[in-house]
Amino acid sequence: MYLQESSVSIRIRERDLKFYGSPGPLYPPSQFWFISLLPYRPFPSVHLHNIPMDTDILTTRGPPAHHLDLGFGLGFGCLALLNSLWKLRPKLHVYGHIHAARGVEMVSWTEDQSAYAHILGGKGGWWDIIGILRGVFRALWIQKSSQPGNKSGKTAAVLVNPASVGGFRDEKRHSAIVVYV
Repeated sequence: MYLQESSVSIRIRERDLKFYGSPGPLYPPSQFWFISLLPYRPFPSVHLHNIPMDTDILTTRGPPAHHLDLGFGLGFGCLALLNSLWKLRPKLHVYGHIHAARGVEMVSWTEDQSAYAHILGGKGGWWDIIGILRGVFRALWIQKSSQPGNKSGKTAAVLVNPASVGGFRDEKRHSAIVVYV
């Protein structure tokens, strides 16, 4: 099923899950390969504001900024998409396009994760560094004091870049990434 700026509900194990799919964010169209090295820019074809707030699983072509997008200040991810994720807080976001950044990442929608995003986005300050340290100490305290199987109660998302081919000039094939719902 192809979802182009649209959603569908699918019943899985006695639960309705809402999927939303978008073919963006896209690079500017160009015949020159080096243009693909430029940062993502939001385009009118990416209607992030139309994504329903009750979306459980989001699929997009490109990654959000700073998450499985190669990082290191290259800016391959879309900042507008990252901001939308903070509002939507889906349980799963699947995307690709940056083949060399293949992987799985857990994101907690917490103050320390927000501080981390501010720092990576070049907008952070000392208060954000203190926020990250508070989050680290809180996580260590929860880990030390919690019983086996006890959760912290914070909502989280799984971000997946399931690229099956390696990066630039890398023809290596990867096995599938499986997500159990």
